[in-house]
Amino acid sequence: MDQASLIILYDGHCALCHRSVYWLNALDREGLLSFAPLTPQWSEAHPGGVILWTPNGVFYAADAVVTALRHTRPWGPLLATVVRFTPGYKKIYRWVATHRYRIFGLTDKDLTSCPRPRSWRGRPLRFSQTPPLPPR
Repeated sequence: MDQASLIILYDGHCALCHRSVYWLNALDREGLLSFAPLTPQWSEAHPGGVILWTPNGVFYAADAVVTALRHTRPWGPLLATVVRFTPGYKKIYRWVATHRYRIFGLTDKDLTSCPRPRSWRGRPLRFSQTPPLPPR
């Protein structure tokens, strides 16, 4: 695993999460982000959404989204600021995360086996192994 990378752990069954992975990948011009589906261990320990694993720590839910956006150039830091200063952004995130299957549906597509073509905006998706759970 590349220690310099930021690993976004996403819900592999969530259609919104799949779209978000593609969107973040398109924003990530420097190739700092890699992606891994949530394992049952991570999902049980930290239910409720996306997780960002970094060499310096782990971020959860809305904080993970804001931190990931800050590392994408050139528009990510601006988007992160807009999200961060939106009143109630953490509550909005929790509501969407709670209702994501009902609103956006489920998917059985495996992002790791059939990446989008290179002609799609951005670079090909880069996947990592899921990092171990941090000690509590």
